[in-house]
Amino acid sequence: MARERTTAEASQEASGRGRSSSKGTPKKASPSPKKVKSVTVDGSEVTAISIRSPSPARQRKPKPVSKPSEDQLRASTNTSHHEHEVEMEFGGPVGAFFIIVGLPAVIFLLFYLSNKNVCLTFNFSAFSVDSFLGQLPDKIFGGLVTWTGVYMVLGWMSLQVLLERILPGETADGVKLSTGQRLPYTMSGHLQFWLSLAILLFAYPKFEYITNGVDNSTNNYTSLVLKEIGSYPLYVIYDNYVSLAGAAIILSAILSVYLYITSFKRGALLAVGGNTGSTVYDFFIGRFALLFF
Repeated sequence: MARERTTAEASQEASGRGRSSSKGTPKKASPSPKKVKSVTVDGSEVTAISIRSPSPARQRKPKPVSKPSEDQLRASTNTSHHEHEVEMEFGGPVGAFFIIVGLPAVIFLLFYLSNKNVCLTFNFSAFSVDSFLGQLPDKIFGGLVTWTGVYMVLGWMSLQVLLERILPGETADGVKLSTGQRLPYTMSGHLQFWLSLAILLFAYPKFEYITNGVDNSTNNYTSLVLKEIGSYPLYVIYDNYVSLAGAAIILSAILSVYLYITSFKRGALLAVGGNTGSTVYDFFIGRFALLFF
């Protein structure tokens, strides 16, 4: 009888816990007895209850929110319109158009309106339109642009690229891009200027072509050898002013068109100020952020 009473009390106690747990909030899972049995320990009869542990409630884990990759951020900004308004400079698209067209014209007019043949002054009656038109070249290549000017511009640009790569300088971050990042730039322009000037004045290499062999012989060949190292004849810059200007304008136009077309590639880094949706303005300001020199 003691075993049965103890077992019944244990059952009532377990069921009582289940009923009490259903009252109030929050509702928790109550343990349910799995098996009741009596055992003898040191001559005394003890009731042992095996209770099944409640299974934890299944909880849906929130899906981790993945951060967009850098390529996705770049692609999301590669659109024709920017999400926020950008304050345009230089008079907007109209001003940008006249600068693109007018600036090259001004560079050439500075030469053709003020030289030994024509000089424009406030005395407009003395200005000869026929003389002005007569000095203009009749063709672009060979007139406005020559191979001498092309070689000089490419040589100068190559020298500056080389100096930017090898000279030390403080590193500074550029403007903030549409992705939020900033490109690093080496601030070595001041050192490049003085080193370029020193090369022109004291370390300019002069080469010459030498023909070896006998005339009218199949064994003749021409070689380029270093003649001397000295100063660069600065009058060559003046004599080739028009050609230098023409070659520089053509090189700038080619580079600008290339950068503008490249800016529409997926993953291109876009400049905030040059992504307004206006073709003329974005072409002028610069739509693609290129880490150059």
